[in-house]
Amino acid sequence: MRENLDLDKKIISSKTEGVKGIIKTVDKLKNFIVEEMADTYDGKIKIAKMNVDENPSTPGKYGVRGIPTLILFKKGEVVDQVVGAVPKSQVKGLIEKAVG
Repeated sequence: MRENLDLDKKIISSKTEGVKGIIKTVDKLKNFIVEEMADTYDGKIKIAKMNVDENPSTPGKYGVRGIPTLILFKKGEVVDQVVGAVPKSQVKGLIEKAVG
């Protein structure tokens, strides 16, 4: 299912939500892109999500300094990492580099 996100309207209307509203919008956008990539690369990649509050030691292990963070692994090793909202083309490029 595709969700059409209007990032500008969400940020402008989040005055009462403050920073939490902006973070939720970025998270929704990143989830949408990652889920779309999961469909596109079905059978070639595995996607997992992790709640850093429930796994507090893992962010430090991988140098996570901001949320959301996307980390790509190949054969158990980190091959790339991106923090924050990035264009779908950048996420696709990272995946292509890892699977190609």
